[in-house]
Amino acid sequence: MLDKATKNNLRMTGILVLAIVLSKSSKSAFLAADMQRVLDQYEPNGYTVGKEFNLKSSFATSAAAYSLDHVGEGAGEQCTGIIIRIPTLFGPMPAVFIYAPEKPVVFAGYAVDTAKATELDTTLLSKSIFNYGQKTIPKILARREADERQ
Repeated sequence: MLDKATKNNLRMTGILVLAIVLSKSSKSAFLAADMQRVLDQYEPNGYTVGKEFNLKSSFATSAAAYSLDHVGEGAGEQCTGIIIRIPTLFGPMPAVFIYAPEKPVVFAGYAVDTAKATELDTTLLSKSIFNYGQKTIPKILARREADERQ
C-alpha cells in the first residue's frame, strides 16, 4: 500500500506530465498560426501550413518545421517552412524561412506582432543572419529528408 506522500507525489507527477503534453500541442498550433500569418504577408494565398514534423537536431528547442503546400505560382512544389529563433539587433526574434530542395532558403519575415512595435527594418538584419539561415536550415532538415528516403 502506498503512503500518503507517495500518492501525492504520483498525483503531482501525473498533473505535470499532462500539462507538458497539452502545452506542446497548443504551442504547435500557435506556431503554425504565426507561420501562416507571416506567409500570407509574404505571398498572399501562396502557402498553406501543413503538419509539423519532429526535428532531429539540437535546434529542436528553438525551431519548429512544418510541411507547406504551395498553392500559388509553382503549385505542387514540396516546401518546408521553418520558424526559428534568431538573434537580431532587437533581441531574439522568431523568423520564418521557406526551404525547397535544390533552391536557396528564402526569408519570409518575422513572426512578431508589428502593431505593437515600430515597423521592423529587415535591412538592419545582418547579412550574417541571412547567411546563417542559408547554411543552417538545410542541415537542420537534412536528417528528416534522409529518414524519408529510407
